[in-house]
Amino acid sequence: MGSNQSTPQDFHSETTPTTPIRFSTSLVNDLSDDQKTESQTQSQTPSQITLDEQIRNRINSELSRLRSEEHSIRQQIENSLAQDNAAKSKQPDNSILSSENVKRNIDDIKTKIDKHHQKRDINNFPEVKNSHSSLISCFKDNSQTPLNCHIQVDQFKQAVSQAEKIFIHSLQTA
Repeated sequence: MGSNQSTPQDFHSETTPTTPIRFSTSLVNDLSDDQKTESQTQSQTPSQITLDEQIRNRINSELSRLRSEEHSIRQQIENSLAQDNAAKSKQPDNSILSSENVKRNIDDIKTKIDKHHQKRDINNFPEVKNSHSSLISCFKDNSQTPLNCHIQVDQFKQAVSQAEKIFIHSLQTA
């Protein structure tokens, strides 16, 4: 029974896999794609290689031309800005203000604001003031029925409209 001993050669020769080995389709596709790209690069003809080189050369020449144009345009802009700055520096600098100039500017602004407020002052438009006061008194008298004041509301709207027209006209002529 135990006289025959098995050898390693017998073990390998007798055992063959009975289950099939399966590879995923992505692995097979990757391997086939790698083979295709290798064969394509090896199978490129010299005319294709020279065409690729010509295209690369053309792209590089266009790129260098565009860079030089960009550089020249940038130089032109810098030169024009330098000329503008030089022209401004030759002119007397009014941006440096003394305290007197600042005070004068503030006074000018105040007078402009006062003129603007005077034009918009309700006292300059007595129709608006009268219709406003009559509308308020109507609302006070008819607190329960404010819709009874529709006549006063219309009068107030007309007075304000007239005042706006006069105000706009005065701004245009000023």
